[in-house]
Amino acid sequence: MKKDRGRTRKRQIRQHPSGRNLPNKTTRPALSVVDSHAEHKEIAQLELARLAPMAAVGMALMTLLTVGFLIAEQSGVIPITLNYDAGIEAFALRALILGGLFPVVTASLLIAIYRPAADFILGRTPDLASCVLAPVTGFLFGWLVWGIGQLATSLVGTAAEWIAMPKMWQVSGLYLGRSPLYSVLIVIIAVVVPATSGELLYRGILLPSYQGRDGHLLSGFFPALFFASTMLDVPGMVVFVTAALMASWIRIATDSLIASALSTAGFAIAMLYARPLFSMISQAIFKMPLIDNIRVRVFLVTLCLILLVLLLVPTALINGIGRRTLNQYQGMRKNKVRGPFAKINAITAVICIAVLLALHFLFK
Repeated sequence: MKKDRGRTRKRQIRQHPSGRNLPNKTTRPALSVVDSHAEHKEIAQLELARLAPMAAVGMALMTLLTVGFLIAEQSGVIPITLNYDAGIEAFALRALILGGLFPVVTASLLIAIYRPAADFILGRTPDLASCVLAPVTGFLFGWLVWGIGQLATSLVGTAAEWIAMPKMWQVSGLYLGRSPLYSVLIVIIAVVVPATSGELLYRGILLPSYQGRDGHLLSGFFPALFFASTMLDVPGMVVFVTAALMASWIRIATDSLIASALSTAGFAIAMLYARPLFSMISQAIFKMPLIDNIRVRVFLVTLCLILLVLLLVPTALINGIGRRTLNQYQGMRKNKVRGPFAKINAITAVICIAVLLALHFLFK
């Protein structure tokens, strides 16, 4: 036994150059702990810093395109009248240019120049619950906004000048159902285009550059107001801003561009079918069309209260999804655009909005 111990001891002793015997050390790889959240946070912060100028450049490009359209329209360079009330062809072309072509061109140029990552624009892949809740929330919220607007107009006649349904949806409702071709065209213009090209630019590129992963809805106010200004419809700006803020909230809560696009589509469908649904429900209840203003107001108040109650369920579920999303990114609420470009983006947004509104009133 002693011999075995001696041999083991000899194997553990090595000769030092100075002559001293030192214990033999076995070389082992050093262990390191990789914090995936910290690494993800650092990568996201670097990406946000690199893409910080993209919002200012995108707003400037979109403003130039819209201003060029206004000048060309007023100077006669465009040979046809592109007024919303000039017929289905003029209405469709104007809506496609302002809401579809210009956002796609701007987004394509920004993607080609800055090459953002796919998850920066698209976010996460939404689950089934988000895909169902987003359009339901958009539809109920859109119907509620329509009801509040109609109630305000019935109480104050001048409210229609500032809280009116946007002409894109107002005129679309006049052509909807006249023929299958018109119906398909209206759905493309009033539903598909805002939910695709508009979402790609305003919620896919501009919104992340403003709010990052900060999670505050107020950070999406500038992109929402800028979107409303580019549509060149001042009476409908309140509705446009409200719809954009709703879509921004869903984008932030679910961290998914697809979910916000579905909510925008639901909002647009509500704008198209709110009045027919209102007439159908009122006639089913009262067995006659509502003409008396008092009855119309009472029914509008009742409808708005019912919609508010119905909205509690999907909004609570989406808030739950948002809390789970934030829990997966512990400590990433501080990831947002900082430094000089945070102020530059805000200043650029104010200048672009002021220019668009000033030119709109000048050429009105």
